Amino acid sequence: MLSFKHLLILLSVIYFGVNCAPKTQSTEWPLVKTKSGELLGKIDTTLLDQREFYSFQGIPYAEAPIGALRFRAPRPIQPWVGVRNATQYGSKCLQTTFNLSQFWGEENCLFLNVYTPNLTPIEKMPVIFFVHGGGYMSGGSSWHAGDILLDEDIVLVTINYRLGPFGFLSLNTADYSGNMGLKDQLLALKWVNDNIEFFGGNKNSITMFGQSTGASSVHLFTLIPQTQSLYKRAIASSGSMLCPWSYSKKNHTQILQKLIADEKSTPIENISLNDIVEYLKNVDGPIFGERTFAPVYESGKSIKEIDLVWAPVIEIETGDDALLTRPIESYLDEKSDIDSLFGYTSAESIILAPTDINFPDGLKTFEERFEVQLPLIDLNYSYFSKDYDNMIKDVRQFYFGDKPVDANSLQEFVKLLSDVFFIYGIDKSVKAQAKRSTGKTFCYQFSVELELNSLRKTANASTLGLSGATHIEDMLYLFRMDAFIPESRAYDDFRLNTPEGQMTKKIVKFFTNFVKFGNPIPNNDPIEVKPVTVDAVNYVDLTNNGPIVGTNPHIKYIQFWDDFLHKYKDILQTPNGIQL
Repeated sequence: MLSFKHLLILLSVIYFGVNCAPKTQSTEWPLVKTKSGELLGKIDTTLLDQREFYSFQGIPYAEAPIGALRFRAPRPIQPWVGVRNATQYGSKCLQTTFNLSQFWGEENCLFLNVYTPNLTPIEKMPVIFFVHGGGYMSGGSSWHAGDILLDEDIVLVTINYRLGPFGFLSLNTADYSGNMGLKDQLLALKWVNDNIEFFGGNKNSITMFGQSTGASSVHLFTLIPQTQSLYKRAIASSGSMLCPWSYSKKNHTQILQKLIADEKSTPIENISLNDIVEYLKNVDGPIFGERTFAPVYESGKSIKEIDLVWAPVIEIETGDDALLTRPIESYLDEKSDIDSLFGYTSAESIILAPTDINFPDGLKTFEERFEVQLPLIDLNYSYFSKDYDNMIKDVRQFYFGDKPVDANSLQEFVKLLSDVFFIYGIDKSVKAQAKRSTGKTFCYQFSVELELNSLRKTANASTLGLSGATHIEDMLYLFRMDAFIPESRAYDDFRLNTPEGQMTKKIVKFFTNFVKFGNPIPNNDPIEVKPVTVDAVNYVDLTNNGPIVGTNPHIKYIQFWDDFLHKYKDILQTPNGIQL
């Protein structure tokens, strides 16, 4: 039962947010003193082992990015006085759904959460610093609750970072150079380095872990030298900086010039840089979001691509806290000592194109024109050129032969999109990392198909005869992700004696072993996992029947794209691109 003293503390933080409170500790309402100030947390319970853990939510790591800090690099949070309520999530950042049907969130959103099983362990615990995905346009720290991972002796940190134009708009000037969302991630990581010991975490054993665009961010952090002293290991699931969508080459200045010109009914050339800056200072946030967010993938279109308007950009060197100042290719040969784990699901694109696969009549325009994104960054091509028309015939023949793209070739369609959007770029990243790093590099594929694979259900995959785990589904076995589970009780019905419960324990052990030891299956139990070498991509396939080791996954498809890019290198090669 709560003591009267702690009841007063709780009521105070509920009503006032921050309160000058007695410096005491309760088993029911844990208090932690950080360098930023004191926090009142709560106790939660894991789903499978019913283990109690401490939860601290809605912790600000940066000053609110509003007013003079809007569209600018973040600034560290100033210490607060008294006890801050850390029992509820902070506001999500302004965002939208992939089809732009809903907008929500706030600009004051730079919060993180810390979950820990022990505030005062004898030995400080390894830390997972998790960066969510969502196409740089949706998502938040509340997507990934600690109810599963905290069965292990690790500390979990999840973060919000700015999204869409609020996180990635660039005017290519020193003050508005872009990559605010990445700089949010970096500032949160610095806060964790400064404070995680107060939650029982070891700042010298931090693993950055990201999924999808979060994985692309994590991969970027492994490439740029100014971040590598802040963590020890990295996990990139279903994304990398070599995937074709990983950064934006859009002219944001021109986008805003057109937007403002349309609003003022004046020619674009009348809109100056100063006009844009004044507009950004005063425009209503949600309205601006509605006018500028763009869809990630559009079903029914003849062109199949992931085209991110708001994503990382190459900044000018004088940019405010500039992070990425050179083409990605120029970072790939720089030395690293980071242990890394890259991976993907076996059928990534099922959930990205549910309308296409469920209403294949919409594929007719794609069948007629066959225009699909090519699988690397910085390639030189136009969908509307004769060169592209000639090249793409090779792709069509390889994936479909003489079959049309229709309801009878959906598995081939999913495989094509999975390869060009994810697998080929990740494969190139794995090989580059193994070559450049003195640390160990591992690779996995997630192929589990059980009742917890809710996104397969959403896409009607089984009915359509589509096999494989799709994008995000590996994360469902690591985090409580109620937003992705149609039945809200799916996790509540979790039990150790169910196939889903037993598989979850294995998947959690695989990832947390890497976090703890730098090897996902240490001691060769139940199998030996070899790191990737310069000559071979050794990998682990996580299946319903357990882990299966192999070499060079998807080799036929990887070899096709290697040969394709080499064949057409005189057309596709760019001065700053990957050497083909």
